[in-house]
Amino acid sequence: MNQKTYSWYGIDQYGMRISGIIYAENIDDVKNKLIKRCISPLRIQKRNSPILTLLRRGYEGHPFRIHLRLNSRFSVKKYRKISSKHIADFSRQLATLINSNISLFTSLNIMQQNCRHPNLRILIKNIKHNIEEGTALSHALKNQACFGNLFHNLVFIGEQSGTLDIMLNHIANHHEKIEAQKRKIKKALLYPSVIFLIAIIVSVVLLILIIPQFVELFHNFGAELPIYTQFIIKLSTIIRSKGLFILLVIIALIFTYKMIKRHCKMFAIFSDKIILKIPIIGTVLKKSIIARFCRTLAITFNAGIPLSEALQIIAETCDNQIFQQTIFNIRQQIFAGQNIISAMEDNTLFPNRAVQMITIGEQSGTLDKMLVKIAEYYDVEVNYLVDNLNNLLEPLIMVILGILIGGLIIGMYLPIFKLGTII
Repeated sequence: MNQKTYSWYGIDQYGMRISGIIYAENIDDVKNKLIKRCISPLRIQKRNSPILTLLRRGYEGHPFRIHLRLNSRFSVKKYRKISSKHIADFSRQLATLINSNISLFTSLNIMQQNCRHPNLRILIKNIKHNIEEGTALSHALKNQACFGNLFHNLVFIGEQSGTLDIMLNHIANHHEKIEAQKRKIKKALLYPSVIFLIAIIVSVVLLILIIPQFVELFHNFGAELPIYTQFIIKLSTIIRSKGLFILLVIIALIFTYKMIKRHCKMFAIFSDKIILKIPIIGTVLKKSIIARFCRTLAITFNAGIPLSEALQIIAETCDNQIFQQTIFNIRQQIFAGQNIISAMEDNTLFPNRAVQMITIGEQSGTLDKMLVKIAEYYDVEVNYLVDNLNNLLEPLIMVILGILIGGLIIGMYLPIFKLGTII
């Protein structure tokens, strides 16, 4: 079919404003393609430029090309992400206003006027515009990628059952717990990260400023230097002459890693598998994912969402590719006729304790309550590990400090000690 060229402007799943060019049959096709890639379209315009046509021919076989464009009036405030906290606040405020018998359109209007987050304010305006045209809230939310399928499905059920405010509160609770857990993990990792960064800075300062002074002193000795000291002097020379280049290479490697992980599924699976095997951190991550899995499954079960659809939603919102693949496998096994218990038993990522508790919940007809209890149990486990993370990492931090800073100091004093023994 003949595809046309369209330029678009929208917001991605991280709340960033982006724009680009896409080739599609019509505007609806453009919207569908953007939404599939977690982009909320704000403006779509047909382009007939001959240059774009040539670009299209030159990129044949790649019908979707995103070109990020940062305008000259770039500001950090305009490009802030829409986080779980913002989604939770949006849900809670909307639930409160609807519960106060304020109409949906008026509620959104109030929220738009009081919203300080620029990108969220744009999304609210977009939703309000859709509702003004007669679109249901659930359908309007479906067009906004940052809200996700779970949000859309729960709102749809709330609309159908007349419990929209209750569903919005459930969504708010869910996102608040996720955000609280993320904050706690980040806070626990802050101390070791700062100490490690200080160790790196001190080591670089020693290599650039202090060690060259020792080199002049060693030249006056006229004696052969220990191999370890020679290595440190060479390292100091490299850092002083090519330090900026090395820093740029490190930044480029980090950026490349993120880009490859985002676009290459096999690499993302390999990377996430390694992360899960990291002592302490891997355990914390694994237990937090299991807690989120059980909590989301409990919400969808309570809402009456079919199990296959619920697992699809959970898999799509899972950041770890290993767990995502496992959840998709469980879903496929359920389609093949197995129940969720036997499907989970076949996958080693879910602990026996969790599977046994789910079995009890299914047999007693209290699966939703049991899933909540499992989520709470693993939340406690994660909190315990996070609270003790500093104590567990402290010996490792001391070893790193000793190797980095102590190693440099010892290396510089070895020739002096050697000279003392000769004298």
